[in-house]
Amino acid sequence: MSKITVQVLIIGMFLQLGAVVKQTVMVPMEDGTELETDIYLPDDWEGKSYPVLLNRSPYDRDQKAQIGTDLTANNVVFVAQSFRGTFGSGGTHGVFHSEGWGEMHDGYDTLKWITDQSWCNGKIATIGGSAEGLAQYLMAGLDEKPGLVYQIITVASGDLYDGTFFPGGMFREHAMTAWLEGQDASFFLDTLKTDDMYSMTNDYWDVTNLYTVPENIAVPAAHVGGWFDMFNRHQVDTFNLYQASGAPDQHLVMGPWSHGTMMSNVSNEMTFPENAEKYYEGDTDPAFALLVHFYYPLNIAKPDWAPVTYYTIGDIKDDNAPGNVWKTSDTFPPVETVPQRLSAGTDLILKAGECGSGDLNLKFDYADPFPTLCGNNLTINPGPCDVSQYRKRSDAISFQTEPFETPTEITGAVDVTVSFTTGLKDFDLVAVLTDIYPDGTEYLIIEGGKKVRFRDGFDNEKLLTSGEKTVMTFNAGYISIIFNKGHRMGFHLSTAYWPKYRLPSTVADYWDDTPVKGEVVFDLSGTFIDAGLIGQWGGEKCAVSEEEPDGEDVTDTDSVDFENDHDSETEDVEIEDNEMITGKKDSGCSMVFI
Repeated sequence: MSKITVQVLIIGMFLQLGAVVKQTVMVPMEDGTELETDIYLPDDWEGKSYPVLLNRSPYDRDQKAQIGTDLTANNVVFVAQSFRGTFGSGGTHGVFHSEGWGEMHDGYDTLKWITDQSWCNGKIATIGGSAEGLAQYLMAGLDEKPGLVYQIITVASGDLYDGTFFPGGMFREHAMTAWLEGQDASFFLDTLKTDDMYSMTNDYWDVTNLYTVPENIAVPAAHVGGWFDMFNRHQVDTFNLYQASGAPDQHLVMGPWSHGTMMSNVSNEMTFPENAEKYYEGDTDPAFALLVHFYYPLNIAKPDWAPVTYYTIGDIKDDNAPGNVWKTSDTFPPVETVPQRLSAGTDLILKAGECGSGDLNLKFDYADPFPTLCGNNLTINPGPCDVSQYRKRSDAISFQTEPFETPTEITGAVDVTVSFTTGLKDFDLVAVLTDIYPDGTEYLIIEGGKKVRFRDGFDNEKLLTSGEKTVMTFNAGYISIIFNKGHRMGFHLSTAYWPKYRLPSTVADYWDDTPVKGEVVFDLSGTFIDAGLIGQWGGEKCAVSEEEPDGEDVTDTDSVDFENDHDSETEDVEIEDNEMITGKKDSGCSMVFI
């Protein structure tokens, strides 16, 4: 069994260590189940009360021991608790169902228990990433959150269905199988295949979907994610949900990171300048500074921190190229972003504007499915890599622009619209955005997709009608990148992405993964990309005639038939009684979750 290691941003701290009292207790939940919990207290804690930092996790609590020691030396109580059915906690693994607002609500029960303790001053913040981040998002959906004043949430999603198990309705089989096996919770794989659990309409998902309770979201939070992370789209969307819900003091950070390379300048095959390691200037991590403020609001001012901090990727082989810098904005996408439509004819050359034309007959054989080489993954080569071999395959439409004449920035969403006919009942559509360097290296930047039966929404499952024209739009993810002069933008569209996602069913039975052959005819006049553009488009544009000022089709309209041939982060902060909480990056204080 492989280990999944996730390094998570917590708070860089320069600390003066002192004595600590560690207590391990069983905390009772409302239904009588007891959760094993470590409490780290200052050695002179009796008769005093402190703010609390809470980490709830399905991973080994011993990995947090140093964090607990460091925090208590600085007058913060650290509480590390194991989920149900993990590391000494009673009950059966809830697979997040016990973290929401259903019959089991372990997040609420834990907050209430902590606020009832004499050592708690009534202020609790939470921290953690991945599974721990998802638990925090579900905690934010509770109608009552005793003592909760702030959250630091890293690489996570606020929706268990679309964000974790079924992105776009496609089963994330490889990562979820590995994670459940590592949690000794493989039983949930059988649960998923019962009834209509593959659909968000199953009420199982109701208590793990933050989007159903926006009125309950009111906690200040830092949301820290990565462009190459498995939660790319979902981290941004959940931040936007918090903002739209009116929750104060929301901050989003998106760096050039994958799930296991947070706060690093190396992500798989791409090495960025050292500035990629840290999203703030100086020594003070604003996420930590804001945490201190919420612990001591009368003593500590809020840091000057923009709502959104994001890294704009640039050419990693040209030190003089634009990009590879941190930027800030009030929203994401930034207000200056405008959608740029890109279309192509049967030559598959993407141009700015609407000049798509022609039909393309794409044939595939799921005995040799379009492969996952790297990307927004947890378990399969996470992060960017060279995917130029995709262009040798015939089971994908591989678009590209001509080389850019001037650097071009894409910042925001990458939305894909497809128009097609087929004799199949269902299949997946996955889009891969790439940056093609002049030397031929083609780095995968983001990827995302959707299962066709959910084209009209997760609450409106609809199989395809043979031969009927179908139009579907989906979000392939978010990004900020400058395509340098001489680079091309690449784009691959496939009907599978295996083994990241389960081999698609082409019939009514969702779980049928028979490796069939099939074909889809794409109408390129209705197939296009809408990408967020900042500044001027530096590539080729659709021709515009005097008679048709808005543009008309200018590309060849002949049909193309593709066959699959199988060859294919600070200053000391002073508080009352000269107690200090400090935060410096250079201490190397971090959390590793396995």
